Amino acid sequence: MNKHYLLYAVLLLVVAASIALYLNGRRQMVSVGVGWFIGLVNYAILRWSIRRFIMRQPSNQILIVSLNMMRLGLVFIAVIILLSLKMVDMIGLFVGFTLVNGVIMIDGYLNRAGQRRPPSFS
Repeated sequence: MNKHYLLYAVLLLVVAASIALYLNGRRQMVSVGVGWFIGLVNYAILRWSIRRFIMRQPSNQILIVSLNMMRLGLVFIAVIILLSLKMVDMIGLFVGFTLVNGVIMIDGYLNRAGQRRPPSFS
């Protein structure tokens, strides 16, 4: 993720957390922040593992895939623990995840729009 897109993500977080604080209180605001942080860490680790998966030899690919599955499990366990202890709200987590995913989609779209067409192989 580019620094500009990280800045957009932080700005979206501030706006969403402010709206959540105004509408529903502090718990919703914290939930949005926690969901955003978990989504951002999840994306960073996913990006790292995909780079390693593509660039490395086939012997390391099994390790990368297992680490990827462990990452997914840890995110799931963290969300379940936070929800079961009632530390966060489900809607706030969803909004935080959605903010990160929206920035990722915008990042991909703008990067794709900035590229030229790939050369033809005919």
